[in-house]
Amino acid sequence: MDEIHKYPKWKNVLKDFFDSFGDEHGFIVTGSAKLDMMRKSGDSLAGRYFSFRLNPIVLSELLNTRSAFPNEVKALDFIGQKLDSVRYHEDAIASLLKFSGFPEPLLAANERFFNKWHSDYFERILREDLRDMADVEELENLAKVMSLLPERISSPLSTNSIANDVKCAFATAANYIKALELGYLIFRISPYNRKIARAIKKETKAYFYDWTRIPDPSKRFENYIAVELKALVDFWSDSGHGKFSLNFIRDRDGKETDFLILNDDKPWLMIEAKQSRSEIEYHHSRNREALGGIPFVQVIRQDGIAEKTSGGLFQISASRFFA
Repeated sequence: MDEIHKYPKWKNVLKDFFDSFGDEHGFIVTGSAKLDMMRKSGDSLAGRYFSFRLNPIVLSELLNTRSAFPNEVKALDFIGQKLDSVRYHEDAIASLLKFSGFPEPLLAANERFFNKWHSDYFERILREDLRDMADVEELENLAKVMSLLPERISSPLSTNSIANDVKCAFATAANYIKALELGYLIFRISPYNRKIARAIKKETKAYFYDWTRIPDPSKRFENYIAVELKALVDFWSDSGHGKFSLNFIRDRDGKETDFLILNDDKPWLMIEAKQSRSEIEYHHSRNREALGGIPFVQVIRQDGIAEKTSGGLFQISASRFFA
């Protein structure tokens, strides 16, 4: 049942269907941001459903290679699975980076179709999903905030800076950013600061679900890696393998590790996104040791890379690591 939340008293209807036919049939209910908001208000459906987060298509789904998550898997075992495979998928990675992870443009793989889809997508979300959350003036400001974000990807997102650029109050700018999250246009990850000297504690980083909105190749690649990792941790958490979450590490001197995966709130795996093979910077090793010696992987856009250093640090091509 898609977009059922547009039907009057949809939760009562769905409860009636489930209570009457739940022993014989399963139900899949899908929808947009408004479905999620309406689910959290009013009459409860508690005990009648599981929720699953739907992300853009990622490499393992495109290749149909996603495997089951072993019980009590360690991060080193997960990395070992990637090193056991000697296949690289450069064409698939290139297609994802060019056409996004959204089914229509990705599967069409047609540049003219993609250009048209890309120009219409945000406008549809703005006018159809976000119009009930904001007035006309706010919709215009939402569009302006959206246009400001590509250059801010990969850096901590300053709400004060957004407020100054849009010429609005801090709280208003924060509401604009939240509306873009509710519309599934962006998602944010938080900094991790325990045991990390001089770590920032407040500013989040924002990423697009549609990484093709970013013209800069390095930032686009980092955004793509963010979506890959978000899809992984959502899949592992939603399928009951544990409580996984995605963070990043940044200190007040600007030294950063792009991503940190937590398992049950404990550091599990550090990941850095790079365009090409390069020497692993010292601060990654320092942070790794501060977090108990957890594995670190530098995920490379360049193809044909799979290395392990004597210090237990890895460099692996994205087309192999995420396959």
